[in-house]
Amino acid sequence: LVPMALRNGRPRAVPWRDLAVAVLLSFFGAFLFTVLILEGVARTSAVDAALITSTIPAATLLLSAVVLGERLTARRCGAVALATAGIAVIALQNVADGGARTLLGNLLVVGAVFSEAMFTVLAKRVGARLAPVPLAAITGVAATVMFLPLAALQVAQDGWPVIDAGTWTLIVFYSTAGSVVAFLLWFEGLRKADAGIAGAFTALIPVSGSLI
Repeated sequence: LVPMALRNGRPRAVPWRDLAVAVLLSFFGAFLFTVLILEGVARTSAVDAALITSTIPAATLLLSAVVLGERLTARRCGAVALATAGIAVIALQNVADGGARTLLGNLLVVGAVFSEAMFTVLAKRVGARLAPVPLAAITGVAATVMFLPLAALQVAQDGWPVIDAGTWTLIVFYSTAGSVVAFLLWFEGLRKADAGIAGAFTALIPVSGSLI
């Protein structure tokens, strides 16, 4: 992302206010969401986690109205309600016996939901002033800095993991698709659509995941 942002020579200066919002964007969308969702699903059932994360469209619509002042129209609320209900029905069909359900795990997943919603809202706000490529680059660099201390601590405790060539290939693919392509498309989309509308489309994540 950094070479892409620098491909046209020296980048223009980013105002401190926009830089701060971009760092917050990285904190909520890349760092906090990842930590909360991983810690949450380790303590609760997959079904509970799926049901809770299905509320991301609703949380995004709510935060976009509160933070950005977007209108809560009946059509938007209806679309989010249908998307959330649809995912909930699918998740309930996969209920397994003996799920390890805990309040702490569910609360952590709820935190991840609102972190993802805040990511979309902040991206909408700063995306009007920063182009997708430099915004994604700033987000990626900030997330790397945030994760490095935790990664160093884990390596110090458990040692460096043995990673074969196939796993490295998957890591490169995952990081390219999830942290480069997805970010660029998301930021570009938010330049043309309201945050509430973008949040509703997160209901397609389970569908696309199933197809893939």
